[in-house]
Amino acid sequence: MKTKILFLVICGILLTKSQYGAGVPAETSNTGSNITLVGIWKMGNETFMKVHVSGNTAYLTNSDGEKFHIVDVSTPTSPSEISSLVVGYPPNGFFVSGSCVYCTGGRFFDVIDVSAPDNPQKISCCEIGYFGMDIYVSGYYAYVATYDYGFDIVDISLPCMPRVVTSIEKRLFNATFVYISGNYAYLGETCSSGPNPLEPAACFRIFDITDPTIAQ
Repeated sequence: MKTKILFLVICGILLTKSQYGAGVPAETSNTGSNITLVGIWKMGNETFMKVHVSGNTAYLTNSDGEKFHIVDVSTPTSPSEISSLVVGYPPNGFFVSGSCVYCTGGRFFDVIDVSAPDNPQKISCCEIGYFGMDIYVSGYYAYVATYDYGFDIVDISLPCMPRVVTSIEKRLFNATFVYISGNYAYLGETCSSGPNPLEPAACFRIFDITDPTIAQ
């Protein structure tokens, strides 16, 4: 049984067979492969950042156009854009929860209402510690990896009024990814050079977030 890719986003120009030379172009299936390309939606000459799929809807971001895209994937062979929203910064990370999308980039944390996919609206924003890289939402809190400032915890119990309740500032590491499970936050990061010569070049850190307002 073959596994089908629901859709594929191509950033930039799709190479032709002649441009690939002896290689196999992306549009074709490799002999013996159990994966079949069934649909493509071209974002254009932009840098793709992240994708999330929920039901028949895909959410995507790109950095060059500083946009958030919503794509209909109900027909896998013919994905089509429903709408897009200019957020005003390179959106490095986002998290979809219910009818809201939480998006970050630069020093911004935005809440976007996607209850009407054809008309997404930015409903609120707050400033975070530094360069937002990734977001994970759990309950009434959003956990934001903020590069060399560590990570921020944002209270989103009122989506129209997000506010930072805790900042874990560790300026010797560059937090780029965050994942939440139970009472712990897991951060993946690259360490900057610091006073401790034994500090590794890259780290995986775990924080206790039993009480998000005093995480440590």
